[in-house]
Amino acid sequence: MATVQHSTLTSAELHEPKGIATANANTVYVADGAGSGQWRQAPTGFLNYVSSGTGTTITAPATFTLVNVASATHAAQRQYSHNGAGRLTYTGATTISTKIHATLALQTSGSNVEVVSQIFLNGSPALPAQFVAEQTVQGSNGITTLPMVGYVELSTNDYVEVFVQASTGDVEVFGLNILAEGVL
Repeated sequence: MATVQHSTLTSAELHEPKGIATANANTVYVADGAGSGQWRQAPTGFLNYVSSGTGTTITAPATFTLVNVASATHAAQRQYSHNGAGRLTYTGATTISTKIHATLALQTSGSNVEVVSQIFLNGSPALPAQFVAEQTVQGSNGITTLPMVGYVELSTNDYVEVFVQASTGDVEVFGLNILAEGVL
């Protein structure tokens, strides 16, 4: 049989990858480097907290303090679980590169308060620096939104949470979103 380059095939000669007939919808083929592979869905996890009126108060977080809020999920979790208190856990079997998006919305109890939020991985500050958001909240009882985004490697049972720190006074959390998108 002659060797034929795929780039020379006409559209009538093109074909779907092996296993397409039994692949689940919304999956992609991931090669294993040994001439085989498998159909997989990209891991996706999400949690959300939005207060309905009064937010959740974190008392005097002079050091990084866990944002422990009654969060929910409003989307399908794929290889993630969530504990209902602001923690998103990766449950997949393979280590993956993951893009983490997190947004924290809060109000300070004082004026000109420096607020820092950071994504933590397994209870420790996650790197890179994009996982940190910092802002001085102007005015009395100022409201701010602190967005964070970056990539991290996640292995089975690794978890992400958001922590907050304020230079003075209390903070009242009105919203928290964490979205994890695994890269295959």
